[in-house]
Amino acid sequence: MSVLELESISAGYDGKTVIKDITFALEEGGFLGIIGPNGAGKTTLFRTITRTIEPRSGKVVFEGEDLAKMKRVEIAKRVSAMLPLFDIPFSYSVSEFVMMGRFPHQSRFGAHTKKDTGVVAGSLELTDTAHLAERKLRELSGGERQRVVLAQALAQEPKLLLLDEPTAYLDLGHQITILDVIRKLNREKGLSVIMVIHDLNLAGEYCDSIIMMNDGGICSRGAPREVLTYQNIEQVYKTVVIVKDNPISKKPYVVAVSREELEKK
Repeated sequence: MSVLELESISAGYDGKTVIKDITFALEEGGFLGIIGPNGAGKTTLFRTITRTIEPRSGKVVFEGEDLAKMKRVEIAKRVSAMLPLFDIPFSYSVSEFVMMGRFPHQSRFGAHTKKDTGVVAGSLELTDTAHLAERKLRELSGGERQRVVLAQALAQEPKLLLLDEPTAYLDLGHQITILDVIRKLNREKGLSVIMVIHDLNLAGEYCDSIIMMNDGGICSRGAPREVLTYQNIEQVYKTVVIVKDNPISKKPYVVAVSREELEKK
């Protein structure tokens, strides 16, 4: 069963169409990566799925329902989006901020239940941010803030998790920690995931399937090994690479080749 379907989606800004005729489906429990160079349309696609912008044509369907016709509170009970947090208008503590993820599940008076408190505590533990609970968001580093944003998204207890560059600002250790958590929830809890990511090696290592975008459209889709070929990457990213197997996971691993080394040949 498909948890999300995009049917001939076109969208853009200020009279300009950025993505054109995008069609794909995410099966329930799937882990989909969206990759592509800057300007390929990844962010526009993500904003269309999250209803930040409305499509000019086509339809986004979530669990059989037209997303445009669903109430936002009903969407928020089942879909969570992790977005970059650039501005913090108020001085929230980490625990207060993560508790906001429980809003769709709370009564109109917003009283915190024992379950809310437990879910928040669990989300903080999963993202290695429990020790930051009483800190103010404004006091955190970019990497710490990124993990707290993920904790808030997980606190919604979504069926579908949408991630926009979840590893940005994170050191290598926390990149792996965060993606391990997401994959564990994907495998053990059946959480469906769509992740926009620049790092081709992380996409290949963690995603079940990948969509490669270029010039506002889908140029390749399939399993990581089918998409992350040196031919596809060189054509889309305009650079020379070597694609090998990760010696441990046997997933495709992309090796960049500098111009200097090419000129030695």
